Amino acid sequence: MNSVSTGHSSVDKHIEMGIGFGGGLLLSIPLTNIITFVPEVNFLYRTLMEMNDSDEDCDRYSCYEEKIEYSVSEFALSFPLMFQFAPIAGTPIYFAGGVQIDIPFSSKEKMKWSYTYDGDTESNSESEKMDNRAKLDFGIALGSGFRISSTLGIDAKVVIGMSSLSTDKDNDIDLTQYGIGVSVFF
Repeated sequence: MNSVSTGHSSVDKHIEMGIGFGGGLLLSIPLTNIITFVPEVNFLYRTLMEMNDSDEDCDRYSCYEEKIEYSVSEFALSFPLMFQFAPIAGTPIYFAGGVQIDIPFSSKEKMKWSYTYDGDTESNSESEKMDNRAKLDFGIALGSGFRISSTLGIDAKVVIGMSSLSTDKDNDIDLTQYGIGVSVFF
């Protein structure tokens, strides 16, 4: 799940969380009996955000309604570099911290709108490349997990974005990512 904030509460109240999915490879490198370094490479598809807004008005002679739907979606290569810490050696529970660097590509803005006046509806949609998308996303990653067996684990992670999604200096957009994962070890 992806949460975007513009820093303007009047805009942010219309922004809904985006969802995504991905897959990848990780390497588990034990450093001590309680600390493990876990670098990953993941391929992601994600919707960063969705916005819906509508307006309608009726008087005794006519009615109109206007609806707008906006979303931003993209693919990304993601590189989490995490350290896992098991509070007690040999226990299946661990906590994790580190950084995550994402390289987004094929970012698209999609917009649909419709306008209804006295029962007649006009609608249109368009999709275009997002020109002002930053080349890299950088964030602090925190999480926890549980090793179900020697070959299977589950985890939860939050990545707090430290860089803006936009290259526009006047447009500081933050991204926070929430994820649940399953790891299979060979």
